[in-house]
Amino acid sequence: MDTKAADPIVNPRPDLITEPFVRMLESAGATEAWLYAVPDGTNAVRPLLGKDDRLLLEEARGPATGLPGDADLDRRQVVVLTEDPLEEVDELFAAAMDGDGELRLRGSGDDPLPLLHVRWGRDDALQTTLCLSRDDPDRGPLRDLSVARGNVVEADHGATLVEARALSAPADARLRLRLDRGPLTMRADGPAATLQVAEAGDSETWRPVPDLLDSAPFEQHFVAEIDDDGRASLRFGDDEYGRSIAGATAITATYRIGNGRAGNVGAEAVAHVAPVPSVDASWIDAVRNPIAASGGREPETAAEIRERAPQAFRAQTFRAVTVGDWERAAAGAPGVQSAFASFRWTGSWYAVLVGIDPHDPHDLVTDPDGRIRLEPGFEDRTRTYVDRFRIAGYDLELLPPTFVPLELDVEVCAAAGYFRGDVAAAVADALSSRDLPAGRRGFFHPDNFTFGRPVRLSAIYAAVEAVDGVDSAVIRTFRRLGRAASGELESGILPIEPGEIAQLDNDPNFLEHGVLRIETRGGKA
Repeated sequence: MDTKAADPIVNPRPDLITEPFVRMLESAGATEAWLYAVPDGTNAVRPLLGKDDRLLLEEARGPATGLPGDADLDRRQVVVLTEDPLEEVDELFAAAMDGDGELRLRGSGDDPLPLLHVRWGRDDALQTTLCLSRDDPDRGPLRDLSVARGNVVEADHGATLVEARALSAPADARLRLRLDRGPLTMRADGPAATLQVAEAGDSETWRPVPDLLDSAPFEQHFVAEIDDDGRASLRFGDDEYGRSIAGATAITATYRIGNGRAGNVGAEAVAHVAPVPSVDASWIDAVRNPIAASGGREPETAAEIRERAPQAFRAQTFRAVTVGDWERAAAGAPGVQSAFASFRWTGSWYAVLVGIDPHDPHDLVTDPDGRIRLEPGFEDRTRTYVDRFRIAGYDLELLPPTFVPLELDVEVCAAAGYFRGDVAAAVADALSSRDLPAGRRGFFHPDNFTFGRPVRLSAIYAAVEAVDGVDSAVIRTFRRLGRAASGELESGILPIEPGEIAQLDNDPNFLEHGVLRIETRGGKA
């Protein structure tokens, strides 16, 4: 039976971090921010945050009025920090606030503003724009419109129960333990239950698994079999598939109950803490759930189980044999946009070389000597995922993409009534590698190109001529940077090898990443 508990996000101390962002995070799609906090209202400090911590980003005041009651409740999001934050400073501002508690420019003898640089994953990229501050002609400066709040913990719907069973005689291998209460909470990783099993004076922890077929003879695993009432009967191993429960003298079960849509409470519905008597909760000033709970669903009915059961036989095969298998397997890893695979004979066995094109540019690191490599944490996560598909006798090596910088010269004729400088800037945006306003992307945005995708001249012409103010355009140079032309301009296509990715960043600080030159004629000067 398929059930799942709802997961609201709760902030036990909403006043712990309430300071605004200093910069960044002003637009949707952001995956990083620089933070500071002013707990005493006078001096800024770095918030206490670490890897895997949750951070709430929310609009605290309405941008139009600066009033808390006008804040948009939909402009809230919880992100999970994917790496340890970096300690930085902003030399422009002082650590000490002015008399109104606002930032002030740094003077001689002032300490710089301390900042904490935090990053989260692409899956948590900001979904909406957050306004940080605004100067209103009538109300003056409106500050702290959007804030970050820490001390966020995850909560789920239900209650924790502890059931102790003292056995009158040592258990035999056929023992089945039925829990007294239900429905047993089912989470994404399985049943919310653990056991403490006492035997010969020792106590060991046993944990649930979906089945015992993969359990070794000495692993302390059990399977929770759920009946129609949601109550669980616990089944143990036989010393071949999982350890036998034989010999146990006492069993203590700690488990959660509570499932279904009833746990999908709305935002700001949680307002009280009800700790058990043995827990000191005096340090909690307040509790809230700024984000609505989600994920709670009712158990499947018998009719639904019968209807969906055939889908169980269409499971994913965790085995990669051909090049295509490896490319599909690697492309399914979190954070991977596409992949390229090839085999290499080492002289004794085959090695599988898998090129990885990450979604997030930060997952590629450029060394001082100019070589590109995968960010170590991202490489480890991807390797763990892909290694599940490897068969015996093959080595696995993950490689970064081989980027092919391009050289492009475009001659543009501006239409009458348009300034040449404005048209040139608009064409540069259209052919850029950046995110553009209104959710658009430049032609050479990294997400538009992947392994082996050629660059077509006709597509570049279409992008340029779609720019407002362009009367006509002629491309004069179209080739790989630093190489002589090989007929690309005449054929209208620049081939890219299977393990390569086209690149044109047009960054004056990194000319080796591609060069774009635009010459504009016509129009107005």
